[in-house]
Amino acid sequence: MEWIIAPITRIALLVLWLTTPLVNHTFQGNWWIPLLGVLFLPATVITYVLVATLAGNVSGWNWLWVIGGVLVDLGVNSYPARRGQKDRKSGQGLAPEVKD
Repeated sequence: MEWIIAPITRIALLVLWLTTPLVNHTFQGNWWIPLLGVLFLPATVITYVLVATLAGNVSGWNWLWVIGGVLVDLGVNSYPARRGQKDRKSGQGLAPEVKD
């Protein structure tokens, strides 16, 4: 299930960025921070934008929401590595040995 979250969050951030002024308003017109967010931490940037829009700023306990976005991104981005490690431990990820 984690594999579907990564493209959905990236698409959601792109749609939010291109169709509303929320991202530009939150980052004061900077384009490179949201672009890095699309590439590396989309759930974190979406969470930051929503918290900044709804609360007016990100301070105090509002940072817990952003930390939650970071944890979602870390979980989604580490899924391929965890899956590969699990496959290697079970022997499914290894090619059969060829003996001469």
